[in-house]
Amino acid sequence: MERPLVSVVTPTHNIIKNNKIENFKLQVSLLKLQTYPDIEHVVIDNASDDGTVDLLKEYEQNGLIKFISQKDNGKYEALNKGI
Repeated sequence: MERPLVSVVTPTHNIIKNNKIENFKLQVSLLKLQTYPDIEHVVIDNASDDGTVDLLKEYEQNGLIKFISQKDNGKYEALNKGI
């Protein structure tokens, strides 16, 4: 029997400017510690302008997340995009 893919969707905006880097790193590392193998982490960024996109690119290149960065109208719209 195939296991379903579990998607964790995280809305972000200016992680660096808002001093949320450590929180983000913790979230990513805790997801990687899960024993269920079929988890994807989708980050929907609200067109950050503080270097967050570069941080997200690094995490994506390391296979830790998938991300989209485009302007949205807040976290609920971002969550809908992620779904």
